[in-house]
Amino acid sequence: MLITQNLQSLYTSAEAHGITVPGSLKRLPDALHEFLNRAVDLINSADATGCCGESTVVDAEKVQALSELANAFRDDWATANPPSVEVSLSIFDRHGDPYAQRSLPLAAAAVSDIVDHATQAVLLSRSGQPMGSVLDDLESALVTYDVIPEEGEVPLTGCTVEVLIEIESLDIQDGPQYGGAVLASGKRVLVDRGQLPGAPVRLMHVAHPDARKYGIPDEATYDGAERLLRDLKLVPENLKLETRDLQDDSGGEITLSVKLPACAIYIGDLSVVRKYAATHWDLRFHAHSAAEQSEIVDRFVRTACAPQ
Repeated sequence: MLITQNLQSLYTSAEAHGITVPGSLKRLPDALHEFLNRAVDLINSADATGCCGESTVVDAEKVQALSELANAFRDDWATANPPSVEVSLSIFDRHGDPYAQRSLPLAAAAVSDIVDHATQAVLLSRSGQPMGSVLDDLESALVTYDVIPEEGEVPLTGCTVEVLIEIESLDIQDGPQYGGAVLASGKRVLVDRGQLPGAPVRLMHVAHPDARKYGIPDEATYDGAERLLRDLKLVPENLKLETRDLQDDSGGEITLSVKLPACAIYIGDLSVVRKYAATHWDLRFHAHSAAEQSEIVDRFVRTACAPQ
């Protein structure tokens, strides 16, 4: 009985600290209490039935009742807590190109189901046989276990990606000039800048010229950084500000870690953009100014990332 009391006290203490206790654990003390009662009842039945030196005779119905209780608790626990595997998966854009990683807990049964379908698909492909419904079965399993969304939904619905974006200049009249964008992995990406307004920013890195000579710029202070982000129509979200004194006369640098939806990202390079520019403008890409090139890239990304 002391064990069940200690468990109840533990659960009460955990919930007082904001820790959620699963229902299957909450039922454990009652299950243990019932198990102990039936076990004691079973032991006592031996005294009533009689014993001899070679063996002990107990009530068969009480053995059955204890066994059924243990099996019921085991089945209930297995249903509430199925074995799972933490799987590392790639995140893909709408074109199927990987650009980041995520972890997803999958039930062991889900892993077996997906691997079975994938194995069958590969073996049929190797032998040149028609795939039939195998790919449909594989897709259905991936959707069922929330690995991929339903067809037609935005890729990885609800998934956001942290992108590092440079601010090359802050022109009062023309607004900010954004530079290149990279993922945390270092891979360069193109970003639909039309989706920047309202995007959360978690990290801002400011490198500034010699503070002893020029003073600390406003954006290198926490209040100034938040003001700048709001002027850019971005949203500080638990903002972390990092500053670095360059201790020379070189120009400053500002880099933002912006959280964007997956559909705002295009994995590609400027060679694809040049082809796009050649199709839509009868001029060479390099003949444009930096601002015009940025506009071409933005138009390309908006076109590439548009719902299909």
